[in-house]
Amino acid sequence: MEKKSINSYSTIDSYAVNLQIKIRSSVCKKQNHSPRLNNANINLIKHDPENGNNYNFLREKLKIKEFKRNTALTLSKFHQSQPNLFSNHYEGEIDDDNFFYGGMGSNPKQEEQKYQFDDEGNLMLIRKPKKKEIQKKVFDLSTKESANETFKSQTQPFLLRRKLRNNKAGNATPSTNTQSANGGNQYLSETDISKKAQECTKILETDDVHERKRIEKEIWNETRRLQSQLQEIKDKRRTLLFSNNEIYIKMAKNKEEMKKEERNFQRRIKESKGILEKKLQSKNKLSLGDFMKMNMEKDRVNQMRVDKLNLDKRLNELKEINCEKIYYIEEEMSIVKTELAFIRNIQIEYYSKLLKQGNDIRGKGLIWIIETLWDLEYKIDKLQLPEILDERSKDFILEIATKDYEMAQIKTEYQKYKLQLKMILENESKQGSAENRKTQSKFQEIIRQKNQILNNLWCGGKVENRKIDLERIISPKSPQHNISQSYESDGIFWGNRHEKNESLEEKQSAFDQKLFLKLQNVVTNSSPGDRQLSESDMYELQNANVKVKEFEDKLGKLNEEIKEMKQREIGRIVKDCINENSYISKSQVNIKNLIYMLFGETTYEIEFFRQLRHTQANRESVQKREQRQQKIRILSR
Repeated sequence: MEKKSINSYSTIDSYAVNLQIKIRSSVCKKQNHSPRLNNANINLIKHDPENGNNYNFLREKLKIKEFKRNTALTLSKFHQSQPNLFSNHYEGEIDDDNFFYGGMGSNPKQEEQKYQFDDEGNLMLIRKPKKKEIQKKVFDLSTKESANETFKSQTQPFLLRRKLRNNKAGNATPSTNTQSANGGNQYLSETDISKKAQECTKILETDDVHERKRIEKEIWNETRRLQSQLQEIKDKRRTLLFSNNEIYIKMAKNKEEMKKEERNFQRRIKESKGILEKKLQSKNKLSLGDFMKMNMEKDRVNQMRVDKLNLDKRLNELKEINCEKIYYIEEEMSIVKTELAFIRNIQIEYYSKLLKQGNDIRGKGLIWIIETLWDLEYKIDKLQLPEILDERSKDFILEIATKDYEMAQIKTEYQKYKLQLKMILENESKQGSAENRKTQSKFQEIIRQKNQILNNLWCGGKVENRKIDLERIISPKSPQHNISQSYESDGIFWGNRHEKNESLEEKQSAFDQKLFLKLQNVVTNSSPGDRQLSESDMYELQNANVKVKEFEDKLGKLNEEIKEMKQREIGRIVKDCINENSYISKSQVNIKNLIYMLFGETTYEIEFFRQLRHTQANRESVQKREQRQQKIRILSR
């Protein structure tokens, strides 16, 4: 029996010692003390009813007997080496780990300490935090939640969190942080905003036409200003996003270079180790230079690693700064969008009121109000039109507004292509003038010689006038004067000075005709050797010419359709005025107001009365003819 018990004791002892060393070594890596064996634990394992094969029993005994004595001293030493996490500097950032370290004082007997092992065999402390610590944590969470509600964001940039932590009050407003980040107050105060809102809403209440137009102009100016400001903000945001994208690319490239350098370093270390092993096997003496090379390589790689880490740190800081700027820019963008939405709602209400009243026609009828509301992205229903209009008039005005709105969009694209064409031709003129400078100097010399001959031949006071006329005829026509002086030359030679006082559209159309004639001459009549334009410019000119012709065809077609629709509507109104059973005759609508609402031009009023007189004359002639025929039938009987 003794021999059997000795054998079982040696087996359990070896198992217990090996397992105890394994667990103690894993626990004591962080505790910085060597493992100790206790004979009491070995005796407990020896008298284990399950022959020491139960791992849970061994863990429980070791927890109770072995580490209770050493843990308090080790943790107190560890706590003394840590900074005071409950100082004022860290009150804004309290974590669960802070409670673990903050509760450990120099006297471990103040409260009961409980420990347990995790799955990896590490020792863990189990303790509930104090009431004061819980209050601090709750206060900190409440301050963070209030800050999140203030800035309307759950995830804020790092620099913004740091500013909130440094703010002792913990209730920073968006305006103060925005001012500190952007360097000044960019937003209006509450009183200025209320004044601006009252000024904008005043347009809905006033009845004075001049005051209403003044406020309307100010509102449109404010809308354009806010739109340009919004575009600038979007450009800034786009720039910062591009910058962040470049930073991400640089960080990825830096990381890839670090990995590549590490692989190269490991490869060189293996090669150097192989060389050293070969020298040892061949019993050659190792020189100091071999070790120095290896150390120099290690130092170089370490320095490279430090430089790469510093670069990565700087890039991270730049990224955080850009993220913070993007955050503030998005806040500013939301403010501008809110202002635009407020002004848009006022404009929609104002123009809807004008449309319902039907008094403001402004040369185009009610079409301009409908198109303005469409520009504001607002859909119009027939019920919003004036009540004096019948269903056919409402359909007509909506169709005309659709055609006219389409024409306005085509004209906008048309102006873009004309501007593109003008820029290409101006570039051609500049190139041509630069190439013809040498020939111009020679030509000027010829003119000077001819002027001298004229001075010798002619006498009297008419020499200067003849000289000017001759220079007009024979002076070189530089390409740079063809465009800029095309209109002025007509005024000089043809004496059409009255054309300068005409409207801007007529000037532009005359200029466009000369521009397109020059384009056709450049594209069709010039030979490949004489062309001063490149192939790409010629291709752009040809495409622009085709597009311009397409736009002209579309505009002409729409214009004809609009004229036909207006003529048909005038004829319908004339018939309804004559017909006693029509809506216009029964409701006794003012015909002038109706025509101004539909057409807005006095020419259609004249056309209406002309057709009305013609229709009435035809009707009277028909009635007279019928009366004569009736008299003839009576006499024949």
